Amino acid sequence: MNVTRMRAASGLDILSRPSCRTPLAVHGGRQHQLAVVASAQAGTVDESWSAGDEEAGPGPSSMQQARQQQQQQKARQRRSKAEPVRTERVPMQWQAPRLNNQALTMLIVEAPDCTSLLEILQQNQNNLNHINVVAALNRTTKLYHSGRIRPMDSRIISGQILPLLVSDVRNRMALFKARGVATVAHALGSLDVRDKELFSSLASQAERQLPDFTPQGLSNMLWAFARCGYQPPTRWMDAYVSTCHAKLAQFGAQELSTVMWS
Repeated sequence: MNVTRMRAASGLDILSRPSCRTPLAVHGGRQHQLAVVASAQAGTVDESWSAGDEEAGPGPSSMQQARQQQQQQKARQRRSKAEPVRTERVPMQWQAPRLNNQALTMLIVEAPDCTSLLEILQQNQNNLNHINVVAALNRTTKLYHSGRIRPMDSRIISGQILPLLVSDVRNRMALFKARGVATVAHALGSLDVRDKELFSSLASQAERQLPDFTPQGLSNMLWAFARCGYQPPTRWMDAYVSTCHAKLAQFGAQELSTVMWS
């Protein structure tokens, strides 16, 4: 065996190379040098770790650490995408679902008491039409005369329900047909609402469509006017009497007695 082979086998030639001293000194000192010598003797020297690695960057341990950090970062990114975004929940006030007018009318007609009726009207105040208003006034009258009225119910009717409905009647006056005018007038009379201006508006709305009134509607309207102390103009009374005369054959005993009393 010549000297060159002996030096290569013993690792002295590797240690004597200037290109290998720096990475050996950087990566582990004396113990690392011995490990490299042993690897060289066993023929397992990492050929990829050459003199160029000194200028190329960190050694194998640093590269492994960088790869681990990169993998951890990717894992965190995957978890952040998988986790739902947590947002602060703002409590919302409950609102009753909007009903169509036909369903709302049924709900008003079936209201069991004044408190329930008031809640229905308040929750749907912006959705009421003229038919709903007529139904609400009619239901209020029936509850008031049901015989189960309590002092609290009377306060609810006079202080909350009636002001709300009277305001709606004023705003929708032009929409009321003959039957609606008669029902509204009778309800206001039954609840003893003494509002001369309101009854004057009802009389004007009724005058345009007196021929469309039924005998019951004619008698109920005149009864309400008399009950609340409202005296229609002479011209209106003349038109009313003419209409009653034209429909006299259709009047029953109840309607005739009501007109005579009024």
